[in-house]
Amino acid sequence: MTFQSVYDFILAWQTLIGSLLALGAALWTVWAMHDQARSDDTRHQNDRARKKMAARARTPDALSEMSAYVRSAGKSLVIDEKRPLPPVAALTTLKDTIEHIDTKQAEQTFELVSWYQVQHSRLMGSDKPKKSNETKCSTISPFSELKSIGFLIMRETSLSKSDLSNPHARKWWEALRMP
Repeated sequence: MTFQSVYDFILAWQTLIGSLLALGAALWTVWAMHDQARSDDTRHQNDRARKKMAARARTPDALSEMSAYVRSAGKSLVIDEKRPLPPVAALTTLKDTIEHIDTKQAEQTFELVSWYQVQHSRLMGSDKPKKSNETKCSTISPFSELKSIGFLIMRETSLSKSDLSNPHARKWWEALRMP
């Protein structure tokens, strides 16, 4: 096999050889892109897992702050103390946490934040309750405020378990069912 015979073979089949080389390069490119996409997906999954762990690490502190707020709010209604300041850091943490936790827990956290917003609105509005024209009595009773606070505590204490197996949640639930 001489140089001339190799040259003649390449000259005769150069289109096929060029096509096979292009096909090989294209396959190698597709493999490299697939490998990069897999790497990006793994990195994304790791980032999500870290954010979820961070959210779960911040949640107990936020729930403790919410619990302290709820107790202070209940105490302010019972012994007529100054209204507590809203737990802004806890709310921010819980709202941020919703994005990174599982759907069921995110829904429960959303409900907790929603219950807080309703309870806080009622608590802040309880200094000047609206009067009914017919009965001339307050339409916002301390019991309804305590009931709202009780529901918030029930939501908070049963956040980790959706059933009422938590004794605190069961105690509040039974107390709130009474008229």
